[in-house]
Formats: sequence, C-alpha cells, structure tokens
Amino acid sequence: MEHRRSARIDRRRLLGRGAAAAGVGWLGAHTLGVRLPGALAAEPGGSADGDAAVLRPALELELLGMFVCARLLAGGLLGPAARRLAATILRHEQVHAHVLAAELARLGQSPPAAPDTVAAADHELSEHDASGRLSAVRREIGALDLLYEVEALSIGAYYKALRNLGDPGLMLVAAEIMGADAQHASAIGGLLHPGKWDRTVPVASVEGRH
Repeated sequence: MEHRRSARIDRRRLLGRGAAAAGVGWLGAHTLGVRLPGALAAEPGGSADGDAAVLRPALELELLGMFVCARLLAGGLLGPAARRLAATILRHEQVHAHVLAAELARLGQSPPAAPDTVAAADHELSEHDASGRLSAVRREIGALDLLYEVEALSIGAYYKALRNLGDPGLMLVAAEIMGADAQHASAIGGLLHPGKWDRTVPVASVEGRH
C-alpha cells in the first residue's frame, strides 16, 4: 500500500516537537489529553441522538484498531520498535474506546460490538474501502501499512465528527482523540519511511480518510 496515497495526514508540528526515532518514546511520555468520563458536563447545542450517531462510527474504528493492534502484537511479525509502538497505540485506543463508550452511555446509547475474529475485522475494513486486510498480513511492513490505514480511517471519522457534533464538550473530546491518532499515524510513518520526513508528513492538513 502506498503510504502517500493511503491517507492525507500531516504532523509537521508534531515532528517539530521531536517525533524522530519513530515517535515511540515521545508517545509513551506524552499520554493522552482526553478527559475521563464525568469530567465533561453535558453542553447545549446539539441533540443527543444526533451526537450519538456521529460518535458511533468513531468508536467502531477505535474498537477495530484495538483488535488489529492486539492481533498484530500476538502474531510475532513485529520487530522491537514496531512492537513498542503498537503496544503504545493499543493502550491509547483502549482509553479512546472507554471515553467514547461512556459518552455514548451518557447520551442513552449502547456501544457497538467490537470485532472478535479476523474475518469480522476484515469485513469492517472492506466496509470502509480499506485496501489492507488483517488476514493478508505476512510481514512487518504489511502490519505497519495496515496500522497506518486504520489510523487514517479513524482520523477521518473524527474529522467528520468535528463538522457535525453539536455538543462543545464532545467536540473537545473528538479533537483530542483525533490529535492522538494523528500522532500514531506519524509515528507509524516514521517506521515505514525512516529518515524520510516528507513521507511521514506529506500534506498540510490532518484529515485522514473519509
């Protein structure tokens, strides 16, 4: 999968803060700014059903990312740097999913089901027109390509969410998670294209795939 074509992701500002060396140490040291459930009061401005419908696709992609990360970590294809990065991403995705599920519950909605098989994960990837498939990963580079694509899809979901959410508190949550996922994508790009920062930060705005 061509990294430049797979998603429009830019982290020039992140790299300026020191995301070299694949970003693993930076990501581990700078944990998420996402506020835990209960830290945000309900805000006026949008309908609960409308905001829940906007958040749901983002949570579905976080759950997909968790499953993909966990399977790749268990698959034995990742080298030390890629394993450290995938483990960090998995921890972050778990926080994202926990926050979003709590917000959906606050809005009176149940969370979506997470994929529980490789076939289910591949079906979700197909539904999002992803080029990669978990079942097709045979080498580390393929694993990194797939991780990058899932992050790009997730970023795209938050990009759309920010245009449609009515609750300012949920907008803040979406923006913070989107920023974390963009950091993930930049770090993955650093492993895919070591030293080639024009490939790691290819465009001028963070939009993901949508």
